[in-house]
Amino acid sequence: MTQHEKLAELNRIGVLTLHYGFNEGAVLQAMATCELAVELGFSPEVVDHRYPAKQAVYGRAETPREEAIQNAINEWLPLSKKCYESDSREETFSFCSDRYKSLIVGSDVVWALHYVRRLRRVFPRGIFPRQSNPFFPAFPNVYWPDEKVECNKIVYAASCGDLDPKIIPKSHILEMARILDGYAGISVRDSKSLELVRLCSPELAERTVVVPDPTVAINLLDVFDGSSALWKLEQRGFDPAERWALLVMKEDKVSGMALRMLKAQGYLVAATGKYGGQADIDLVQCGLSPLEWGWMPRFFRINVTERMHSSIFTILNRTPLLALDMNRKVAGSMTKLEELMAGLGLLSCYIHQEDVSEEKVVEQLIDRVTKGLIDWDDVERRISSQRDLGRTYLEAALGK
Repeated sequence: MTQHEKLAELNRIGVLTLHYGFNEGAVLQAMATCELAVELGFSPEVVDHRYPAKQAVYGRAETPREEAIQNAINEWLPLSKKCYESDSREETFSFCSDRYKSLIVGSDVVWALHYVRRLRRVFPRGIFPRQSNPFFPAFPNVYWPDEKVECNKIVYAASCGDLDPKIIPKSHILEMARILDGYAGISVRDSKSLELVRLCSPELAERTVVVPDPTVAINLLDVFDGSSALWKLEQRGFDPAERWALLVMKEDKVSGMALRMLKAQGYLVAATGKYGGQADIDLVQCGLSPLEWGWMPRFFRINVTERMHSSIFTILNRTPLLALDMNRKVAGSMTKLEELMAGLGLLSCYIHQEDVSEEKVVEQLIDRVTKGLIDWDDVERRISSQRDLGRTYLEAALGK
């Protein structure tokens, strides 16, 4: 074994995150977390644990988009040599204990859970929650490693997504608190997730840091070359000399409004779907890798999107965007996309889909964000400040 290989062995760490499934943002955040660790001198691996029921929801890759994402997961991410496809955590935890110096949990919505209330028929205390959604592995799941994992454990930029922390059963809150108390560092991506930690324990919340998503903390566009996106777009009829807009949304009433308004303003539109033949390019058929997907916004005049990581990479490309938030509102807190846009000073480019009452609202917003009013230097200063915070936390938590 060479000196370099010995050093890599000593500094090997694991990353438990949402790395599989047909989601470009999930793959990019997993790689960004690893690249942050590399910059700090560690040798990271994505712990390849996959829940069978969740895998079944995604199914097999059938479109060029899905095939490109699957290839990136298998070939681009630094996956652990062993893959665990299981509802059990025990083997994975044993593997992590034996192999890693430290274990990072996160980022992304690793704390997203799904509880459904149902009537208690035998006992007299009303309703109790049930966890049965295969897309959200039931707590306690692999993303809550406990004392069985005998290495330094930290959380980086965890999020509970659309979950309302107040509906979590008390017994689960107590177990979460016990687990988190054994961690060397805790950080979350948004204030709602901080509220979850506060429900667990005010003392734990005191030592929890709010950090940026890893795709903000490190710009993968500076690390990897995804310029091949342009060639793939051109194969579908893209001409960079024309006036093009991106539409990264599922096909529904609001995205239909956005498509019509973009067309009315003279844009050609590349969209994530056919939109009844109204889209000029169907991005699903382009076979863009997640990195190419991240590079793509620089070739467009505007991106209208409902997705968080699409928003992040549009901003990193300094492309105007309109963020049409689809995330469920929880009283008293911002959604993850709203909080991202607020933190970067871009709320003028944001609206929740529930507040889009007519096409004129979308038309006015598109017109606003394309007038060059975004102060990109201010946005970059905010990103730089967030990067410093994320890197400082990660360096301290990993004991570097």
